[in-house]
Amino acid sequence: MAQYTIAPLKLGEFQQMDHSVQVHLVGPGEKRKAPIAAYLIRGNGLTVLVDTGPSDEKQACAYHHPVVRTPEMELKAALAAQGVTPKDVSFVILTHLHWDHCYDLGLFPNKKIYVQRKEVEYAIAPYPCHYVAYEAMQLGLESAWIPYRGQFELVEGDKNLADGLGLVFLPGHSPGFQGVRVQTSDGPYLIAGDLVHCYENWEGHGLAKHVPAGTLMDLASYYASFEKIEGAFTKILPGHDPRIFEKALYP
Repeated sequence: MAQYTIAPLKLGEFQQMDHSVQVHLVGPGEKRKAPIAAYLIRGNGLTVLVDTGPSDEKQACAYHHPVVRTPEMELKAALAAQGVTPKDVSFVILTHLHWDHCYDLGLFPNKKIYVQRKEVEYAIAPYPCHYVAYEAMQLGLESAWIPYRGQFELVEGDKNLADGLGLVFLPGHSPGFQGVRVQTSDGPYLIAGDLVHCYENWEGHGLAKHVPAGTLMDLASYYASFEKIEGAFTKILPGHDPRIFEKALYP
């Protein structure tokens, strides 16, 4: 089976992320810094980008949370630090369509962008409480992905993309959330993204083996997704935990 490496890319940093946003009902009012991560997968002749990061600082501050984006956190610069240009990217995977994961798609003209059909359908007409997360047209905004929807390869459920590489449908954080299964020399990894907002979600606390993030769509789906990945992967890589960057390359 083909094997791949995974490089985490830091594309921004939240400055005042509430703990309860990351871990459901835990630590309301406690603020922390939290990185915004994307991942670069390489191997088997492929270079694959998982998520493309957030808006600029001005847009983030106006509608969401204060975000720092230094020049090296810009997507093009983060790729260059890995020796990669946007043209080198074989295709893009979006775990979901929240505003902090789908900007800068214009760097990848004519590249396929894999996203779940259910995610697109919901992002077009989300519940009012999710308007901001999707920068929905109901707020008079245009979601960052809209101009590039013609490049979307719509997926329904799990999908194998290449030998040792595939999509795993994991609804809960959003209706069409997907993770990425990556075979490595150290076994199968899961890029879990915001399903596992930070390692605390996966490690659990007290009587809870796993704890959803505070931003979620459906608890039943969330716990079913946890059960789906339980024991199936050697390592889990989250979406917004500083510990991601303790290693420059996985495995």
